[in-house]
Amino acid sequence: MLSQALDLGSLAKNPYEVGSVLTFQRTTDSTSCKNDQLKSLRVRIKTLQQPWTLSCCMIVDILCDSSDEVAETAFLKLFDWRYAAQQRSDNGIDPWSPESAVKYAEFVVSGEAQKFLDQLFRSNTECQDQETEEDWNVCQDETFLVHETRTMYNNETTVYRRLQALQGTTVPRLMGAVELDIAPPTMKNENWKKLLKVQGVLLEYSPDNFTLRDLVYMVPTEDLQGIVDQAVDIVRSLGDYDVLNSDVRLDNFLVTCQRGDEGIDEANRPGQIYRVVMLDFAQSRVRRESESDFEWGRAKARQDEEGAIGLVVRHHLRKHGKEVSYEPSGRYDDFLETESESGA
Repeated sequence: MLSQALDLGSLAKNPYEVGSVLTFQRTTDSTSCKNDQLKSLRVRIKTLQQPWTLSCCMIVDILCDSSDEVAETAFLKLFDWRYAAQQRSDNGIDPWSPESAVKYAEFVVSGEAQKFLDQLFRSNTECQDQETEEDWNVCQDETFLVHETRTMYNNETTVYRRLQALQGTTVPRLMGAVELDIAPPTMKNENWKKLLKVQGVLLEYSPDNFTLRDLVYMVPTEDLQGIVDQAVDIVRSLGDYDVLNSDVRLDNFLVTCQRGDEGIDEANRPGQIYRVVMLDFAQSRVRRESESDFEWGRAKARQDEEGAIGLVVRHHLRKHGKEVSYEPSGRYDDFLETESESGA
């Protein structure tokens, strides 16, 4: 049996525990260690940010070279289909188990996993032209999740590259893209091992942050408007870089507060500086080369990213007795569907 021929412990066991050290291979340049030429890096898990949804997020300390000296703390986002609980639940797929590991490994070794991945990639319609998800077996379910997480990883890294000019200001600094090898140590076939890697990103981490959802509890009333304006401006700037985000929501904006250097403000408080950043681009895309101005404008108008933050945060704060203003820019109004197009 395959489970006897290969030690599947690394595939079946959850490696994500506080205090555990993980070794990654870098897939892009990183500034996280003193020796930037190192192709691998080790991290020690500090905190698990659960529950896990479409990815597995945690706070880690990056360890340089072969020592355990902490070089930097970072936010690690791993697209690990095995433990992305919401993704598995949304697709009606049971939690990952040792039995899942055996079946998926057998599917990989047989060559059928790569064939099924190629089929998914070609159709990009979840193979509904040939069979429905209800017809899939456990092996195909797992391979489908691999396809989905790889797509999200590619979306995330593509958008971060496109937004390079904004990194460190209105989006986090991308410290590097990484891969975690979860293949059995006795597996030598490189084609098989490619299907047993977990991809992820290391991002700049700022402690003591909070999301826009918690804004009303964390910020004085007089500071709310400025923070909301920052968030709306960030969303508007996506259009300048030909990025469309399908997942604009309050939880994907982080706010950090720093004391200013200019004494006290008008309310006799130490000066406050708020920084707002937008994160989570796994469900985003960049404009396609073949996409016309009309097609792109229509896609942006339909998504209404600006309203997804401006209107929603205004309504959210209003429920708590707070008022902020928001005026739509109307940038894509000319591309909205007319009544005749919508069938009204």
